[in-house]
Amino acid sequence: MKALMAEDSYTLPVDWDQTLLHKALQIIRCDPSTATGFAPAQLILGRKLYYPMDLDFQDVDFTGTELTNSVVQALNNVHEKNFGLASKKIGKRQKQYKTYYDRKNKVSNVMYAVGDKVQMKVGKHARKSKFSLKWKPRDSYYEVVEVNTRYHTVKLKNPKTGYVFKKSKPFIFVRKYRSRN
Repeated sequence: MKALMAEDSYTLPVDWDQTLLHKALQIIRCDPSTATGFAPAQLILGRKLYYPMDLDFQDVDFTGTELTNSVVQALNNVHEKNFGLASKKIGKRQKQYKTYYDRKNKVSNVMYAVGDKVQMKVGKHARKSKFSLKWKPRDSYYEVVEVNTRYHTVKLKNPKTGYVFKKSKPFIFVRKYRSRN
């Protein structure tokens, strides 16, 4: 198809809006969407449509066709069925997009308050091996001194020494403390 469109674009006819435009629109309407799995025309009509090139190679006979109430009702039923299926697929795809976005942008749904007991994640560069400690302190915790919800960061304090960390830590590098008892 791209080859034909490229070929037509070099020799663009004077009446391109009558010849080329409807073919391009037909291709868009026949191409299945990744979100729904259906072509827009297939959702409306309830059947797969053909590309314009397919029609050029087939003889289509429209004699004796007429629209009746039963045909219209059947089309409405197919339409409702397909849109229901498409909306389920859209919902599933939206969940996938949200999961991907949250993972990529490191979105955390956990909110912290002043006084919460938390542990801080140790970076890969600070660990000696993959079996080294991932969260510190190991059997203790830090306290949240300040929460910045705009930037999703917390300021931490070591309750044993009273030391307050100078840099705020992003939510993604902090987890709520879980005692081993």
